[in-house]
Amino acid sequence: MNTPGIDVRPIKDMTTNSHFCEVFYTDVRVPKANLVGVQGGAFSQTMRQLEHERGGIDRLVSNKALYDMARKRADTTNRVVRQEIRSEERRVGKE
Repeated sequence: MNTPGIDVRPIKDMTTNSHFCEVFYTDVRVPKANLVGVQGGAFSQTMRQLEHERGGIDRLVSNKALYDMARKRADTTNRVVRQEIRSEERRVGKE
């Protein structure tokens, strides 16, 4: 993170502690051998990585109670609602 063009700025909370940082990239040059993904594809690569960070197994576990509550309260007499539930179950592997 000490490459020219990379600026790391701590984000301070109300207690003035810093657990997170903002990272700014300005005209950073990366050697071809160090590229991750394709040249010019940093934004889409970052978005894919964030999906894993923000939607990992911990997210599934923490949302289980909410999912179960929604499943119990859903209007399962409605065909569209049933289809949405099945689709979501397939998406998260609950079949």
